[in-house]
Amino acid sequence: MSFEPLPDRLARSWADAIRRLAAASLKGWHTERGTTGAVVIGAAAPALNVAYALAPDPDLSTLDEMAATVARQGLPWSIVVREAAAGVAASVAARHGLTECHAMPVMACPAADAVLTVDRASAGRVERAGAEAADVYIATMAAGFGAPVEVFDLVMGGEVLDAPGFAGYLAGSAATGLGVQGDGVIGLYNVTVVPSRRGEGLGRAMTVRALADGFAAGAEIAYLMPSVEGRPLYESIGFSDVETWAMFSHD
Repeated sequence: MSFEPLPDRLARSWADAIRRLAAASLKGWHTERGTTGAVVIGAAAPALNVAYALAPDPDLSTLDEMAATVARQGLPWSIVVREAAAGVAASVAARHGLTECHAMPVMACPAADAVLTVDRASAGRVERAGAEAADVYIATMAAGFGAPVEVFDLVMGGEVLDAPGFAGYLAGSAATGLGVQGDGVIGLYNVTVVPSRRGEGLGRAMTVRALADGFAAGAEIAYLMPSVEGRPLYESIGFSDVETWAMFSHD
């Protein structure tokens, strides 16, 4: 049996998750060649229309082709590469006018190390949310992230919340979360709480519920890309840094 280093495993799982999201979303599509690909969700957000390379030493000509494919869509977009590839990928990004480089931390938590303690009252507010709850989910997510509802309509609308391996969560109209189950891995996305309800423990309750369900379904490890504000919460649960990717976008 071959051993796959954790950073490589998480990169593969992330790409699998966004490809599956594109396939399930209303207007999304994806293409790939080896470990380099393009994913377009169609929403007006750079993180949702991406040319990516999973290898630490990517084929730059292929990355350039994928970048051109995404750029032609006329949407805000980005290039995402692994930490070791940031330097060489910068030239490709610059060629396409993507001169702003953002750090994209990747954190992971093995199931055995997860601290899944949570306030019972907060935990009781978190429920699974299927496609029938998409309107509430999208409105809550938009309020939590401070973004237009239209951005998330294309991402989470339709049947995404009922897609295989996707588990959406709602705490009324106060908080959202999403777990994406992969090959022994659970990815955590969309964790946000609306401003008026922060400080009630809902972020932790949402995170713990998604992790508990993912581990119960067979995941051995969880990963996420934290915000600066969310990092202390995730560290308290057991997440630690694995790698810092680079995202190139327009100024």
